[in-house]
This record gives sequence, C-alpha cells and structure tokens, in this order.
Amino acid sequence: MPKFDILNDEKILELELLIYRSKNNLFKTIDDLIIDLDIYSSSEFEANEDLNSFNEEDEENVFLSDIELKKDQLKKELNNLIKVFDYKLPFKFKDDILEYNVNDIPNKSYLFCLYLAKNGASADKEKNIISDDFGKYFEHITEIALKKSRPDYNIKRIENVRNELEKICYELGICFHSIDRLNKNAQDAGVDLIAYRKTHKNALRGHIILVQCAAGKNYQKKDKDINIDHWKEYIGDLYTHSKMISIPNIYLTRERHELGGSTLGDAGEIFDRICLLQFIDETKLKEQYKETYDIIQKYEWIR
Repeated sequence: MPKFDILNDEKILELELLIYRSKNNLFKTIDDLIIDLDIYSSSEFEANEDLNSFNEEDEENVFLSDIELKKDQLKKELNNLIKVFDYKLPFKFKDDILEYNVNDIPNKSYLFCLYLAKNGASADKEKNIISDDFGKYFEHITEIALKKSRPDYNIKRIENVRNELEKICYELGICFHSIDRLNKNAQDAGVDLIAYRKTHKNALRGHIILVQCAAGKNYQKKDKDINIDHWKEYIGDLYTHSKMISIPNIYLTRERHELGGSTLGDAGEIFDRICLLQFIDETKLKEQYKETYDIIQKYEWIR
C-alpha cells in the first residue's frame, strides 16, 4: 500500500499533512508536499527497471518519470481525501496547491481519532492513559457524534449490560425481557450504545441500533461480536434490530468511495472517521463528559 494512501493506518495522510503544517507557510505545492512527506525516498513506487542496464540519460528519464508518477498519485489521494471528507478538513486542495486554513484549527476529538487510527487503543504510559480509558473516551465521542447524526433517536451508553440493560430499556421506552442467555462473564455482549426510534410517537414498534465502538487496531475482527438473535431475546422481537460499528479509521472501497463490506461484512452500518469529523460536537462533549473533554484537550495527539 502506498505510504500516502488515504486508507493506510500506518502512514495517515491527514496526520502527515497536519504534522507538517506551518504557520509561516500556509500554502504548499505538490513539490513541497513530496519533500515533506518524504515521498522521494519511498520504496513503494520505485521503478521496477534495473537501472544498471541503462545509460545516464535513461536513468534520468526513469527518475523523472517516477517523480511524476508519485506526484500524480499524491494529487489523486489529496483529491480523494477532500472528496470523502466533504471539505470538513482544516485544509483544501485546489489547482495543485494545498492551502491550510489558519482560522480552522482541527478539533481535538478528531485529532484523538487520528491518534487511535495510527496507534490503536493500547495503554500510553507517557500520557498515563490505560487501554480501557481510550475505549471509554472513544465511546463518549461516538455517542455525541451519533446524537447529532441521528437526532430522532434516543441513545444510551451501556457500561454494564447486566446491571443497566433493564433501566436503559425503560428510559428508551423499549420492552425488556431477559438477559439469561448472556454469558455470565460478558460485560456488554459487544454493545456499547443502544439507539432507539419509534416508528411514530404512539407506535409499539420501532428501530433499535446496537452500536459497538471499536477503538483498537483489531476492529476488523469485531463484526461478529454482536449477536442480533440473542439481543432479540433480551429486548424483544417487536422491533427492527440492526448493527453499527464505530471506528476511528476510514472505511471505504477504493474504487467507489462508499462504505464497503469486504472486511466488515457482518458489522452492519459503519460510522468511521469521516462521519465522526462531520458530527462531533466538542461543546456537547464538554457538557456531557467533561472529564473526557478535559483529557482530550490536555494532550497533543499529533507530533
């Protein structure tokens, strides 16, 4: 995978562009970016030909051709990035110029998601944050973003399904049956948030979304964690149940730039970094989860 591919979680293009952002240079050409991103030395796009068999003129032509290829592919990735984020990013790319918006500082929750996409949710000793807390902060961010994305849904977070599910069902106005089939050691049966919307205000039926927040590197293995058949027994089968997974990564098919299902085939709807950037509201995060907000504001997530 190219080192500046927008789907590459090891070399995230947004992150790299923000790292090299300079207040003294708010405009960057493709040549500037090629140098900043160290693409000249990238081995992914080295010419395949054996240069030892060429003369000096041939070598120069191959080198120039390789540079042009890298420029073209970088431009393609930048255009893809702008397209899928719908101009929500703190920079724009037009006429082969990347322009940073000095007045549009990225919100820290978005930068936190970039950190998770690159590093996963493992404990960070330097920041004194344990893995469970990374997961909790990401759940809070997802909840706030999802409430803005789905304002007609009532959304509740689950910390302990055994102790809280009956109360949450009561608060949401949905029928609670039993959790007898739930493994006694299970914490949340894969569900971190429950979203519910009645068909209409007097309806007995409605739509339930079971949401899993996967902040770690192994998110692609999480799509089977939620068993809808079991959940229908916990909270009844009068409702339409569906699944959603929230991830700090970008999840797209490369050709069509839409949600794909190749590696998360059983995950249901995918709420990825593109959605999170569109809908995260840091004011609401501060109001509802001040401790999480303060932690996210405290640290530099890109460097």
